[in-house]
Amino acid sequence: MLTNQLNLMYTLSAGLVTGPKGFGGKHYADPLSVVPGWVPLFDDVIPPAALELARSEESHLVPIVASLDLSALRGLIHAQDTHGQLRALQWPEDARGDERMLWIPAPLPVAWIQGILFPSKEARALVLEQAADYANVPLDSYKLQVKPRLYSAKSTVAWPIYGLSLPDRDRSLHHVSGVGAVQGLLVGLGNRGDALVTAARHLTDPTAGAAEEPLQDPVLRGILAWAQRDSERANADVQGRMLARLLTAIIDAKTQAGDATDRERCPPDTQQVVLDGLEAERQALAEPKWQDALARLIADLKGSVGLGDATVSELLQRHQKPFSRGLILFFLRQRCEELLRFEQPLLTDQDRVVAAALFGARGGWMELPQALKDVPGLTLATSHRMAMLAQQADATGLDLGPAPPRIQLLRELLSVEGDRWAKRQQDGALELVRGMGWQQVLKTRISLGKGDYRLQVDGRGAHLLLDGEVKAVTTDVDMGRLFELLAMTAIPARIDAKVRKTLKL
Repeated sequence: MLTNQLNLMYTLSAGLVTGPKGFGGKHYADPLSVVPGWVPLFDDVIPPAALELARSEESHLVPIVASLDLSALRGLIHAQDTHGQLRALQWPEDARGDERMLWIPAPLPVAWIQGILFPSKEARALVLEQAADYANVPLDSYKLQVKPRLYSAKSTVAWPIYGLSLPDRDRSLHHVSGVGAVQGLLVGLGNRGDALVTAARHLTDPTAGAAEEPLQDPVLRGILAWAQRDSERANADVQGRMLARLLTAIIDAKTQAGDATDRERCPPDTQQVVLDGLEAERQALAEPKWQDALARLIADLKGSVGLGDATVSELLQRHQKPFSRGLILFFLRQRCEELLRFEQPLLTDQDRVVAAALFGARGGWMELPQALKDVPGLTLATSHRMAMLAQQADATGLDLGPAPPRIQLLRELLSVEGDRWAKRQQDGALELVRGMGWQQVLKTRISLGKGDYRLQVDGRGAHLLLDGEVKAVTTDVDMGRLFELLAMTAIPARIDAKVRKTLKL
């Protein structure tokens, strides 16, 4: 895939290989601009005219090639042969071996990018330097190689391409980006409570609840209805229905702002979008108790962004429902990173589920902290999920292969039905406790055989003297206290990885 360094850095941070509208703002002309909404892939070397297009807008642009692994791809795509003829084919069954260029409906998972190939060492050094200026461009996560032949050998691909008749599939991706961000936030917050674990499981895997009891949580049903664009799913409950509509309104406002001209474009005021949505809901409701409750909530939300009459604790005490508390958090804090760090004793894990949905819809995948995206497996699973949702919405029929395994949270991995851990869970809990320095949850038992024992006290401390060897020394973890600390503490990625290794995952 040929692009330039600025488009590539956006692509890596956005989690999707997409058309110009998927960039949300500025997309610099490159081969992705030729047939918007289709990803063009060259077979081996790049035509000079295509290279020129990738750097045509600005003098500082550098053409960059990314190699993609298509082994999971199945479905209808288009290809050009050595004569420049375009034909539709079912990939990979109908491939003949003479394809010089592929056109694939966008978007594709960014996790399919296997390597980034530079025209020279100088270009690689320049792009690495520029990428370091951004906190969310994981350029060093990919194999970086210098391949000058790709940029200089004679190409057999006809370019420019005339007479292409592919349909325009270019779409805004704010919705799927928002869903991806919610997934990421639920992973970041998931150790805090069981409701967050449940939400993460259902949002990542739509079939998760197939063998379970129907979801009782109305706001989670609303979030799933929004994520899957299934309005019927949330209609049974007022709160779930309202939350789904508010999330949709946030995405619609971002999409409209992205579709505006450069002169008119400005970020939407998502708080005002929510206030307008709540007022419309209030007026549409027939029950006076709901109208009054929404009126009080609207007034407090407005006050929270100005000189309100209440502290955070007072606001949370006034409003006990997760729907209302999630909205209060949405107005009190702006960025996803702030939500991950926010501590308040009155908050429940259900409150945080609602807040994660609102923050994710507002910020999108790009706004997540890179430290969270670096959680092993998160970008792999989420980029596939975002691309799959977009392909389903566009009815392309494209199969992106089996979904990568979802990330199981430490809280989930260490949970048991009874009161005892399995051996690997005990070892994982010990690794976590030692890594975090939580000595207060450890109890050590020393088992001694029969005999006489002497206590010796000196300047170094107290010593128990005994003949022979100690029969057994065991260290136990207080399970309840461990989960309390897990609910209040963000686990560093390094320790998280060690615990998972101990759990043999």
